[in-house]
Amino acid sequence: MRRGLVGALVASAALLAVPALAQAQEYHYVKVAEIYLPTSPGHGDITTYDPTNGMLYVSLVGDGLAVIDTRTNSVAHVIKDIPDPNGNAYDNNYVYVAAAEGLPQGLNGARAGTGFATENWLVVIDKHTWQVVDRVTTKGTSPDGVSVGDGHVYVVSDDNNWIEEYSEGAHPQLQAVWPLYPYNINSWWMDTADSCGPDVNYLSADRHEIFQTQTSWMEILDSNTGTIKRKIDTGVPLVAHCGTKQPWLDEKNNHLWVATSTKKGGMLILNPDTLAIEKRLPASSGKDAVGVDPGLGMIYSFGGSGFDAYNFNTMQHVAYVNTHVGVTHTGDVDPTTHAVYVYEGKKASVGVFCPVPGPGSNGGWAVPTGAGVPCGGHAAAYMGASNFTVYFEFNSASLTGDARHIIGHAAAAAKHGSARIVVDGYTDAAGTAAYNQGLSVRRANAVKAALVADGISAKRISVHGFGKTHLAVPTPDGVREPRNRRAVVIIGPSMS
Repeated sequence: MRRGLVGALVASAALLAVPALAQAQEYHYVKVAEIYLPTSPGHGDITTYDPTNGMLYVSLVGDGLAVIDTRTNSVAHVIKDIPDPNGNAYDNNYVYVAAAEGLPQGLNGARAGTGFATENWLVVIDKHTWQVVDRVTTKGTSPDGVSVGDGHVYVVSDDNNWIEEYSEGAHPQLQAVWPLYPYNINSWWMDTADSCGPDVNYLSADRHEIFQTQTSWMEILDSNTGTIKRKIDTGVPLVAHCGTKQPWLDEKNNHLWVATSTKKGGMLILNPDTLAIEKRLPASSGKDAVGVDPGLGMIYSFGGSGFDAYNFNTMQHVAYVNTHVGVTHTGDVDPTTHAVYVYEGKKASVGVFCPVPGPGSNGGWAVPTGAGVPCGGHAAAYMGASNFTVYFEFNSASLTGDARHIIGHAAAAAKHGSARIVVDGYTDAAGTAAYNQGLSVRRANAVKAALVADGISAKRISVHGFGKTHLAVPTPDGVREPRNRRAVVIIGPSMS
């Protein structure tokens, strides 16, 4: 997605069992985890959940793809040498990532500083080994959206305003180039820079159609021939030449949902057969990407500092969740657990949010129960939680002066009610897993003892140790990292 757009896109006390969620019901959303990414704060790009292996793929700022294991909410792999990654998609065996350094320096529409050695690739990653097996130079520059289906990989070229069709597999071969509307007469050489360029699309394998956005346009192509079958100028307002963003086709209800780059544009619902606009729903701000939970009947749009939730069966806006983090512009959903994964760009993290039935405050921290399952399975959420983090010296469970000061604040906050308290202990990656597991428990117990000394009943406190897993700052094994040597005090709601 174009980076220039980002600046403009700018509790119940009861135990609520998430698996009991049903369709056509209002929800509010609580935050249950934060996964720190091995990248700088800023504009990364597409976030994609892969149901075949439970992994989440995140295109990072500047270089690389992070692979998050959603079973542990930790970064499992980082694949480097993918410059300026944009879209990513998957099949049963491979992950495909667009690497997009764009046009050479000085050409119309190009970003400065790359000279004539820019790299524009379709990078192929083996899902069994997590190794790069090929880097295919794309015909156009600034490859953006990537979609997979019908035995092909489709790559959208921002600069050239076309879609490139490749064979699927370890070594994709270019098979066709399909121009998009409005036609770019200079596409053989350079970007005309008079439009946003095409963005992420949606591929319907059943209909053999690609639903593609471009500037304010929505156009539908035959996925076998590339013929543009239908197109419409939606007339939505533009920001940095951008208007229509990521689409999604509700094939059951025959509705085409299209996010737009402004609050005024809202969320569009079109008839996919005629492209007539059937409804325009409110949006909290301009949005860039969408994610869908078929089981709950929910579609989420990401942009600005949060995400909007819509019921796609009733076509109603359900909630706005403010992450309070800028450049929260992409995300996706695990349809099994219903966890919503949100790329919080300015924090270089992925926030994990869970839907809870009924009205309530959105975006607050909650305490999940059930090991390794953020929202589904046997998980549940406590509303109104607050967090306090303390840090430890290397190979130590002794509390520093700063740690005792923070624990004092936590105890003061907990004295005002009968809230449940969870203390989670962690270590860095230095040392063996067995040793660090014990050390993390000792750290959690040290914090519990300090809370008890400050007047908190031990019966209210539960302790967990996670060893060298769930690193706050992902590092290779064996690396000492002070920010990973921590314990987190989570204070939930009243126990009454």
